[in-house]
Amino acid sequence: RANYMNLNSISDIAAYVHLNPDYLTRLFKKETGDNLNTFLMKYKLSIAANLLRNTSLPVSDIATQVGIDNISYFSKKFKEQYDVQPINYRNKYKNHSK
Repeated sequence: RANYMNLNSISDIAAYVHLNPDYLTRLFKKETGDNLNTFLMKYKLSIAANLLRNTSLPVSDIATQVGIDNISYFSKKFKEQYDVQPINYRNKYKNHSK
C-alpha cells in the first residue's frame, strides 16, 4: 500500500515483491478472491475519492498523485466506480458539509 502510486501493472507489482507475475496473480486471487488489477484500481480510486472530499487539489493533481497520469482514463474509471465524474463527486461532498 505504501507504493501503490508507483505500481501500475501486475509486472510492476510482481517485480516489487519478487514474484513471477502469473504466480502473483493466482496467489492474490486465491487469498483474496479479487483480481489484482481490479483491487489496485479500486484502492487508487478510494484514495482519490478521499482527496476529492478533503482537499482542494485539482482533479488532475489527484489523478497523478494516485498514479494515474491520464486524466481522461482517471475520470472514466472514477465514474465507473462512483457513478459520477470526479468534480461532481467533490461538489456533492462540499454541498453536504455546509
